Amino acid sequence: MARLSILLTVALGSFAVALPALGHASLVETTPADGSRLDASPASVEVVFDEDVDVPVAAIRVFDASGTRVDGGDAAHGVDRRVIEVSLPPLDDGAYVVTWRAVSLDGHPIRGAFVFSIGEGTVALDDDLVAALLGEEGDRAVSVVGAVLRFLTYAAALVAAGATVFAIIVAGAYEGATPALVRRAAAVGIITSFLQVPVFAIESTGLGLAALASWPAISAAAASSLGIAAMIRVFALVLLALASRRPPAWIGYVGLALVVLADVFTGHTRTTDPMWVTIGSDAIHVAAASVWVGGLATLAGALRSSDDPGVRARLVGGFSALAAWSVAALALAGMVLAWTQVRTFAALTSTGYGWTLLAKLAAVLVVVLMAVYNNRVLVPLITAPTAASDPDAPSHTARLARTIRAELVGLAVVLGVTAFLVNVQPAAQAAGASGPYSTYVAFGDDQLNLVVDPNRAGVNEIHLYVLTPGGLPALASGDAEIELRLPAEEIGPIVRRLQVAGSGHYLHAGPELAIPGEWVITVRERISAFDVRSVEVPVTVNR
Repeated sequence: MARLSILLTVALGSFAVALPALGHASLVETTPADGSRLDASPASVEVVFDEDVDVPVAAIRVFDASGTRVDGGDAAHGVDRRVIEVSLPPLDDGAYVVTWRAVSLDGHPIRGAFVFSIGEGTVALDDDLVAALLGEEGDRAVSVVGAVLRFLTYAAALVAAGATVFAIIVAGAYEGATPALVRRAAAVGIITSFLQVPVFAIESTGLGLAALASWPAISAAAASSLGIAAMIRVFALVLLALASRRPPAWIGYVGLALVVLADVFTGHTRTTDPMWVTIGSDAIHVAAASVWVGGLATLAGALRSSDDPGVRARLVGGFSALAAWSVAALALAGMVLAWTQVRTFAALTSTGYGWTLLAKLAAVLVVVLMAVYNNRVLVPLITAPTAASDPDAPSHTARLARTIRAELVGLAVVLGVTAFLVNVQPAAQAAGASGPYSTYVAFGDDQLNLVVDPNRAGVNEIHLYVLTPGGLPALASGDAEIELRLPAEEIGPIVRRLQVAGSGHYLHAGPELAIPGEWVITVRERISAFDVRSVEVPVTVNR
């Protein structure tokens, strides 16, 4: 009992990242700079990222103040794959908004907007115009559809693969409702995998439904890592469906291997070092999750369809032993994946990803408690040698079936949250555990983007970007300061005035963050004679 409890407790952390947590490329700089005022029309617009990106259709679009598109056409890579640029014709004096989109190496689209002006015209543009040009409302709807498709795809693939393993290892044959379960799950997974490609085309281009009529947009989506992973998954599910009709075991194992390959082919594991560790752990994790989720679904069907106490005891006992191994694998692989995505406790408690992960842990705790109850209370009652003659055996089986269904509902919740979580920046990346720190926090009626670069002990640049709700630079009052504290070492407060570096952009460079640790940066800006707004931001400064 102690050994099982330890494994299940550790699995709390593992299932919190039951599918890979995905991060994104980050914007480094733009040319022209955000909020800049130019004397003459630029020849091109350039966007630079911190890693290689793919270029979707309509990657960069430039609009004038009336919302008319004025750029020279399709964007392309610049000097290297970190750069996207588009040419411009000679532009008149006035304000312009640039919307950009790119696809990170992890297969997920990112987007943004910035403004510049030429001549003596104003940089100010209407927030509603920028939001409309960026397609924020449409993006939210497409993101929800994408998340629903991811959830259905994840669940279907896990059930089809896990039910196949159950049939081969636990039952020894495809019997009862298992073949139908495999084929139905495979059908759902095939359909949703195909649907992910056009939805990704819409999401990555921002063209709305017009992307469905654009062959370049569809072909680019199909050739992306997400598209290739979808096709691998379709082939895997076809094999699993065939295996349920013609049951040579090797077909099922190949199908399981391809399900795993599809999940590790796209995602942040492709960009997280050490890559062989993250990919290997992710593969083990997905395989073990398949055994647990698919096995539970298959066992629930078997308990409902079989009236033979001996058959029930054999299936329950066999799956219980297999589940113990899958929990151990989930625990080990999950701890490694959690480390690669979080790295520090501070990152877990100071980022949106970290708090979402903690919320998922609470849901997983409920599932694990039900699993412990099943394993320690109900399974022994059903598998005992005297179970066949026990008059209460049917009630024990009914209770086990109910708790298994409850487990499946709980795991569905975890998978559903995971489907939405994949678009959240991993905690390690957000907290700067492997590079510059960047975070967004509410700042009065506006939003504050705080960047610490390079976020290592020593000299750092601290950038503050004050953004309107529409994502445009807010007017800088010119009266702002930061207060730096390192509570663990009783250092601070160190107060520094900020320089105005651009529209809505404050800057300080200096050696104040000379000691690694958990710093607190308080930002204050005077916005009127009687009103000062402030916010505290925890920052983990690395060695």
